[in-house]
Amino acid sequence: MRRIITLSLFLISLISCEKRHKDATELCGCYTELHRAVAVKKINLIGDSCAYLHVEIIERLKDNNEEMELFEAALINCQ
Repeated sequence: MRRIITLSLFLISLISCEKRHKDATELCGCYTELHRAVAVKKINLIGDSCAYLHVEIIERLKDNNEEMELFEAALINCQ
């Protein structure tokens, strides 16, 4: 019984880690900061930064389908 629980926890940790991606975490952090902003100038500045970051990530990953899929899945997960 103990082995089953240990194996289950290990598999759950693998599945949860699989949905993480450094770039998606960074982009989600940017969008979180955008939603917390109050001043219009700050909203515009952060919004532009997030859009630029998103385009930069897409450009970097466009030739690597596997990495792009991981990024997209992680981005959906953190949104």
